[in-house]
Amino acid sequence: MNKALTLIMILLFANLGHSQNNYNDLWQSVAKFEVQGLPKSALDVVETISEKADKDNNNVQRIKALLFKSKFALTLEEDAQLTIINSFKSQIATSEFPTKNKFWFTISYVYSQNIFNGKDNNTKNLNNT
Repeated sequence: MNKALTLIMILLFANLGHSQNNYNDLWQSVAKFEVQGLPKSALDVVETISEKADKDNNNVQRIKALLFKSKFALTLEEDAQLTIINSFKSQIATSEFPTKNKFWFTISYVYSQNIFNGKDNNTKNLNNT
């Protein structure tokens, strides 16, 4: 009985470790593309991570992926803030506590940055979404 329980635990923990390593490998690819100045390629890998995190219901990776998507959107798109806010609102609609709260915090941070940087017109546009 102890041997069977030990074997099951080893298999479960090996699977968990492999899954986390898979994310780490993907994030290392993102970092490599970013250093090479290839934000579009990095964004493609982040999209893969996001899909995997949704499938695995891994909220930590979902949040991280959305933050990186936002970062690359700001690099690749002009006036990307509206797209970013809509992405966060979409995630809020499908998330539960505490992930939902983290997304709301991020949106409030974006709004506050717009106000403190004197971008009131952009903030008004963001509020209309």
